[in-house]
Amino acid sequence: MMRARWYLASLGIVLLVLCGWFVVVHARAWFSVATEYLRYGYVLSPHVERRTAMIDGELVSLLFIPIQDDVTWGFANDPSAIQSVHEWRGSLNASVVINGAYFTETQQPAGYFSIDGNANMACPIVPDVRDAALGYTFAVWITDGLLEFGSTVDHPEICGGPDVPPVTAFTSFPTLVYQDATRIEKDSELKARRTMLAETVDGVKSIVITESGELTLYDAAQWFLAQHEEYAIVGNLDGGQSTGLSMRGERWNIEIPSSAVPNVIWGR
Repeated sequence: MMRARWYLASLGIVLLVLCGWFVVVHARAWFSVATEYLRYGYVLSPHVERRTAMIDGELVSLLFIPIQDDVTWGFANDPSAIQSVHEWRGSLNASVVINGAYFTETQQPAGYFSIDGNANMACPIVPDVRDAALGYTFAVWITDGLLEFGSTVDHPEICGGPDVPPVTAFTSFPTLVYQDATRIEKDSELKARRTMLAETVDGVKSIVITESGELTLYDAAQWFLAQHEEYAIVGNLDGGQSTGLSMRGERWNIEIPSSAVPNVIWGR
């Protein structure tokens, strides 16, 4: 009888400890989720990663959003009806929208920009990316609904050919990292919010956007080189107040507001 009581008491203690552990672990998780929501206004899905760093004494938070093959991507451009990325997402019925190419004061694309074979200028003749870090050496294009990007030197096919119209594409600058080496040798000390596209040497592609804080292009390049991945290429898109991200869907629910922009990259 005494042994049975001892077993029951021991079992009760074990169950009590397990219940306490369960409550503590889940309380921590709930507290973490609540803290994240109060700070950012949303909770990240498992598909999105947040990385933080102290850069020049400022805490900078960057989001990594994977570019997945089951999302159909495209560009939109309308200089006569500029909108925030949030408004663009609604009008396009998209799941995700980020700001795209640089644009002029008249809301026209500042660099080469082509949709469905209709280009705004002749295809750029760009010197070697290694010698022109600040030129329009970064290309972004759509192939069968997939979002692709790389150096203009390595991908002249974005311009099409004699009997082939140019693909849906635009050029941007600067190329921050190329073949796991920085392309920004000097620090302008001009900080801003950033929207970037990055691909590792293993072919993993991501949208990378500053969630909070600001950093220079030099800092951004150095930061990528300090990550555990090796990067084949990282390119900068339009930034500053234009930087924005609007995501809604089963996997995504994030809002980083932008100013009104005339062109965007969208996915659904």
